Amino acid sequence: MLPIMVNTNHLPVLIVGAGKVAARRARILWENGAQLTIVAPKLGKAMGKLLLEDIEAHPQGAHRIHYLGRAFDSTDVRGFALILAHATASVNEDVALASAKYAKLCLVGGVPEHSGFWMMAHEHLDASDRLNSALDEHLGESVSTEPQNLTIAVSTHGHPKRSRAVLNTISDYIQNY
Repeated sequence: MLPIMVNTNHLPVLIVGAGKVAARRARILWENGAQLTIVAPKLGKAMGKLLLEDIEAHPQGAHRIHYLGRAFDSTDVRGFALILAHATASVNEDVALASAKYAKLCLVGGVPEHSGFWMMAHEHLDASDRLNSALDEHLGESVSTEPQNLTIAVSTHGHPKRSRAVLNTISDYIQNY
């Protein structure tokens, strides 16, 4: 896997499933500007809460989350840049097959070996003056007089709890540097 950062602002993303994991990933994408379509027969509590937040955040109707309360259809993947499958194993398999047919990147929840991408554990930090000074010293020049933002991302190849633990360790170190 190649670690990359993706500009998700206005990116059309399909999420199949509406449980806790789907809601957690939907929130990350929504907070980063993605246009989400959720396909699931029922909304889980967390996904329902996110949907209400989107409605409240966009009272004029320019919602960024669209919910289709029905089962997945293989043609649903058309028109989306990223697909996330967080339903039952059989539905996830159908989503993965449809995504492959239409050459779409698909994250299959719980099955990293069948996924075309992973969402890395990440955190956005404001780098401290001490850390910026250390980086400038390492580079041999001052890159900027402005405080630098820093994004730390960690992958442990499909093991999100381990990724989060590593990320927290790194983040704690940086914040206390």
